[in-house]
Amino acid sequence: MKTFKRFAAAIMIGIMAVSFTACNNDKNDSKSTMTTETVTAESVFDKALENIKNTSSYTATTKVDGTLTGGGVDSNVLVESNIDFIADPLYIKKTVSADEGTGQATTSETYVTVEGDDVHTYNTNGGQWTHQKKTIEQYAESYDNEDIRKDIETILTLADNITMDENTKNDDRIKLTATIPAEKISELINELNAFSYVGFSGYSEESYEGVEPIEFTMYVDSETGNIAEINCNLEKTLQTLIDNIIASFPEGSGVTKLTAEKYTIDIVMSNYNSVEMTEIPEAALSTAVFGS
Repeated sequence: MKTFKRFAAAIMIGIMAVSFTACNNDKNDSKSTMTTETVTAESVFDKALENIKNTSSYTATTKVDGTLTGGGVDSNVLVESNIDFIADPLYIKKTVSADEGTGQATTSETYVTVEGDDVHTYNTNGGQWTHQKKTIEQYAESYDNEDIRKDIETILTLADNITMDENTKNDDRIKLTATIPAEKISELINELNAFSYVGFSGYSEESYEGVEPIEFTMYVDSETGNIAEINCNLEKTLQTLIDNIIASFPEGSGVTKLTAEKYTIDIVMSNYNSVEMTEIPEAALSTAVFGS
């Protein structure tokens, strides 16, 4: 979902931009200094964005839940992923469970580590393990795809009309809502590759003509200022894209009308600056088939 050139430099010189995080990946013990009087939607939002940019490690759970109907057939997709991510030295552990309407989920497991100038990836979908080795430069794009921080930064950077639920000001989690303006939605969807799970990706800004602004909800830990959860409903956006694509076909072409009944993306964040590496399974190390 983007090119991340600074990744290579960060790995090679062993530096990450963690201005207030200990280099040994200790827990972030900095606390929010906001009091009830100073808490505003903007201050909470800005603190959350600052923290997500500067965290050195995290756990993220992402859930994509969608339903399309057309021609008397329902097409469902439910994808849940869990990732433990450490920026430096690079370490990724990721599990993905995907059910594309069959009622039977497939599960994959991935480990990524760096040794010297090489990035090693071990992957299995429940069967044979595979092993890939790439240079840091070669792995840069894959790194950016895996780093949920970048997706969240994209969402927050494009957002405006930020409001706070005043009833949550004194709660453990502060609730914010914000919108992505209509003119920025194609950028958001393409940066996140948000509709790839249902086969729609890479469409131009014109394909989103007539789209309405997207509203999303974000919960922020009131003590640390860290993002706890983001919820986004994209079914209207997906429907507009589908309608515009169908309308581009000549009359009588027989294209089936599709309806987006549901399309939500939920992200839950935890373990800021406190993720620890776990051992790569022995089966991966001893049985993996080396691939290009």
